[in-house]
Amino acid sequence: MCGTGTLFAGPDSVVTFNEIHYHPAEGEVAEWVELHNQMAIRTDMSGWELRGGIQFKFPEGMILEPGASVVVSSVAGSPSGAIGPFEGKLNDGGEELRLHERHGRMMDAMTYGDGDRWPGAADGGGLTLAKRLPELASDRLAELLVR
Repeated sequence: MCGTGTLFAGPDSVVTFNEIHYHPAEGEVAEWVELHNQMAIRTDMSGWELRGGIQFKFPEGMILEPGASVVVSSVAGSPSGAIGPFEGKLNDGGEELRLHERHGRMMDAMTYGDGDRWPGAADGGGLTLAKRLPELASDRLAELLVR
C-alpha cells in the first residue's frame, strides 16, 4: 500500500464501503450499501458485520473475490443479486456505518449526510452516493459522486 496521506485505503480496509442508496425515491423500497474488495486476494467475510443504523451479519462461507463487490440490501434481491435483508434503516439525514470483521475489529467506516457538501439528488431523488474510484478510502467524502 502507499504511504500516509494517500488517497488509498490503509491495510485494515481490505473491504470498503463503495456506494450507498440511503434515501430511495418515493415508491422505491430498497435501501442498500455496496462493499468492494480492494485487494488482489479472496477475502473470507464469514461472520463480518455491518453496524450503525443497520445491522447485518455475513453468512459463513461468504467469500468476496479480488476486485469484486457485494450489495447488502433491506430487500434481498433488490437490486438484482443483493443479499439481505439487513435489520434497521439507513438514516435519511446521515449517520456513520461501520464494517467489523468476525472478531470485532473495525475494518472500515463511512459517514454520509444530506447537508451542504452532499449532493441533493441522492437525498430522495432515487440516486446513490458512490466513490469515483473504488480504491479510494471511505473517508474521502469529497470524492463521492451521485449515480
